[in-house]
Amino acid sequence: MGLIVVGNLILGLYAALLGYIAGETGLATVLMARFSFGNVGSRWVDFILGFTQIGWYAWGSALMAQLFNSLAGVPEAWNWLIILFFTYAFCSTAYFGYKAMDWLSRLAVPAMVLLMLISLTIASQDIGGFAGLQNVSLGDPLPVSAAITIIVGTFVSGGTQATNWSRFAYSGKLGFIATLMAFFLGNGFLIFSGAFCAKVYGEPDIVQVMAQQRLLVVAVWCCCS
Repeated sequence: MGLIVVGNLILGLYAALLGYIAGETGLATVLMARFSFGNVGSRWVDFILGFTQIGWYAWGSALMAQLFNSLAGVPEAWNWLIILFFTYAFCSTAYFGYKAMDWLSRLAVPAMVLLMLISLTIASQDIGGFAGLQNVSLGDPLPVSAAITIIVGTFVSGGTQATNWSRFAYSGKLGFIATLMAFFLGNGFLIFSGAFCAKVYGEPDIVQVMAQQRLLVVAVWCCCS
């Protein structure tokens, strides 16, 4: 619990400070990078951040394929088509601009929080609450440095690029507060939920966890939204 708090506080403050600068200047991530790395150096920043997003999209699209494999029994031979479809579907809102992404977030964020609350409730009932969780044997523990690195690394790329949105904040202060809430509280809650369920079921794969909880249909709906 302590590592989750510390790791997400580091991530949240890092992203929030960038959000403050973006809210004050109105600059996007790469434009801000020019002040630190110059015109040529900022292109490398753009390349690195863009490359990480390719990996993020790949993971999300592959997750959808796994969900359809487990839920509907879709043969894995069709995974390439599922991945191709959802790769374009996930970025379709960007084509319509920030208003489309705003309304998508109004649906997706509450749905995701609700799904995590339901998942935590089921997991807590299955294990007998925190008291029962303490009786579950722990595997090889990670070093503190490795654990914090993993927690920060879950969304440090997204946190760096959050300036692309926080630059529209009414002030740097609001950009700071909103970004801190998203990455400290929001991401912290998701990491806690994943860690809790992984320990309860001894399964780090979120698809398998949702399958054991009979939440695959809800998970597909949340992912699609």
